[in-house]
Amino acid sequence: MKNKIFSLLLVFTLLSVSVSAYADEMIIDPVEPEAEILSDTEDNIADLSDSGEFNVSLARSHADIINNFRTSNTWKYDEHNNRVNVSGLSALTYDYGLENCAKKRAEELATSYSHTRPDGTSCFTVFDELYPGVDYGAAGENIGYNTYGYNHDDSQMMFDLFKEEDEYYSGQGHRRNMLNPDFGYIGVARVTINGNNYWVHEFSGKPFSSEDKDGTGTEMQVFTETYDGYTATITLSKSIPYVKKKKDVLSKIKYTVSIKTPQGTQSGITVKKVNATKPKKGETKITFKFKKGSKEEKKAVKMLNKKFKKIPVKVASQ
Repeated sequence: MKNKIFSLLLVFTLLSVSVSAYADEMIIDPVEPEAEILSDTEDNIADLSDSGEFNVSLARSHADIINNFRTSNTWKYDEHNNRVNVSGLSALTYDYGLENCAKKRAEELATSYSHTRPDGTSCFTVFDELYPGVDYGAAGENIGYNTYGYNHDDSQMMFDLFKEEDEYYSGQGHRRNMLNPDFGYIGVARVTINGNNYWVHEFSGKPFSSEDKDGTGTEMQVFTETYDGYTATITLSKSIPYVKKKKDVLSKIKYTVSIKTPQGTQSGITVKKVNATKPKKGETKITFKFKKGSKEEKKAVKMLNKKFKKIPVKVASQ
């Protein structure tokens, strides 16, 4: 089933599906959210695919928004439309294997906007296609799209739609996926194809892979710091191939940075410089330097410059 929602010349469509290892597939009908205009923002990272452009940093920071929601005291409707309190849930672990699955599915949505893949199989067949024999336990998928285009930060807006605050049980499939206690892992993708932004959440009960195959094929490590309401998350290579000089380290490491304001919007704080030490005893150390976007961010920048320094990254032997 497919609904197109037109508002202010924009289109929003959402679908969700979830299964467990022992249950039949369940399809939740799409809802009809209202649209709002967001301002332009500078994207942190772009990753080109064969058919579109991924915004990896935006997608990964979107998972932080979901975890903030999931670990707060919130609610959902039961099958009788009674409000049920939800609390005590653990944060979802970001899984790069699930992210790879989400990327594949996001590209497919441009061809077939459905939980059925273009080849006619279930959305969950992508798991075995990319990770043959994987035991993922429970699984779920949320999908959505809008027509804002690549250069718009639509992450919070899409989360608000997925949250389905104003819907009853039949319209809260996405909300239930985000609050499902059977899920422990998440991967998110956002790809822009022909001006449309396609979003995918993939959930699982068991981990897929810690490997990030965006380009380097190296494992990633995630660091999060909070100060005065600002939340900074850095995803950084855990290891790199052998290099001898520190200038070569910077060409091998991979990182993304997401810094949110106390209001949950993208901060004006940006990375000014990244430094690396000369590889020694199989290790280099990475230091991030930040610059403020406004006077109010001065203290936060000072904290970030103290916290994100001399982060160890392994260097492979020759």
